[in-house]
Amino acid sequence: MKAISNNIALLYLAGMLAACLAVPLLLWRSVGPLAGALSAGAAAALWWSQYRLPARDQRRGAYFWFVISGYGLIGVILLASLARLLL
Repeated sequence: MKAISNNIALLYLAGMLAACLAVPLLLWRSVGPLAGALSAGAAAALWWSQYRLPARDQRRGAYFWFVISGYGLIGVILLASLARLLL
C-alpha cells in the first residue's frame, strides 16, 4: 500500500475546511440563521468525525494548525449564527 504524501493530505484537508465553512455560510445567507446554525453544527460533527484532536506527536506543523483553525472557524460561524438567531 502506497502512503499518501503530505501535500495531498493537506490539499484534502483544505478542501474539507473550505466545504465546512462555505456550506453553513451559504445556508445562513440564503435560508436564514437557523439553517446556518444547524449546518454549522453538522459541519462541526463532520470535522470531529474526520479529524478528532491531533495526537501529541502531531502538535507541530501544518496539520495541527489546519485542524485547530477548522474548529475555531466553525465555532465562530456557529456562535454568529446563534447570536443572529437570538437577537
